[in-house]
Amino acid sequence: MPQVSGLELLSMLDPDNMPFVVFVTAFDHYAIQAFEENAFDYLLKPVEPARLNKAVKKLKRMVDKHTVQNLAPVAPETLSQIPCTGHNRIVLLPIESVEGVYSDLSGVHVHTADKTATTQLTLKTLEEKTPLLRCHRQYLVSIHHIREIKLLENGLAEVITTSNFTLPISRRYLKTLKEIIGLSSF
Repeated sequence: MPQVSGLELLSMLDPDNMPFVVFVTAFDHYAIQAFEENAFDYLLKPVEPARLNKAVKKLKRMVDKHTVQNLAPVAPETLSQIPCTGHNRIVLLPIESVEGVYSDLSGVHVHTADKTATTQLTLKTLEEKTPLLRCHRQYLVSIHHIREIKLLENGLAEVITTSNFTLPISRRYLKTLKEIIGLSSF
């Protein structure tokens, strides 16, 4: 580094917003000073692949832990509304109005009685953070909006919602869905 050394640069950084810094150098006598300046790790040249791998794994664990801690205050555990985008706006659909959600090649779509909108959230996120239940690999349904379950051949079925929206139910999810809504004996 032409103007300042790595140690000087590290000492100029705000300790509260410190990035994870790994020193790679041929001089081991700077290691103590680097750790005193909050270095994350220190690798000596020539770097051995096993030691580099250990440092990368340690760094990945810290980054993952740091990311989860920093996102926890802004990422709610449950969603009461689903943000949907389109036409230069964001529409918030209350979860109570959602009848079903499905994914296709163009994205994840949220269906209510009067509209279908696209969201940036994944089906997995919606399944984990809402009361919507998976009824098919590409579909989630609200049990509060099920008007009818139509049993088809080969153990398949489909849900018809209060607004006549139809969602498939795969054999894999039919038993669980029936148990949840109290129809396990059918």
